[in-house]
Amino acid sequence: MVGGHRAAAEALFVGTHVGEFAGVAATGSAVRVPYSVFYDVAADEITAMRIYMPMERLVGQLQQATEPGVAGSAA
Repeated sequence: MVGGHRAAAEALFVGTHVGEFAGVAATGSAVRVPYSVFYDVAADEITAMRIYMPMERLVGQLQQATEPGVAGSAA
């Protein structure tokens, strides 16, 4: 969405866990987490950005991938 001096987007963060994050060693697992980003815009430039992502969901996916006998779920 765009209007006035603001813009917003809803997206899906998709990646592979290749390095330590939040105390969890790299698992090689795929992760998928929805997020929203809000921008302030002036003179055709982004002047501020706020990202909202459920970090507990991301960390949960990483932790699940480290559990013995549990395949990493990107759901």
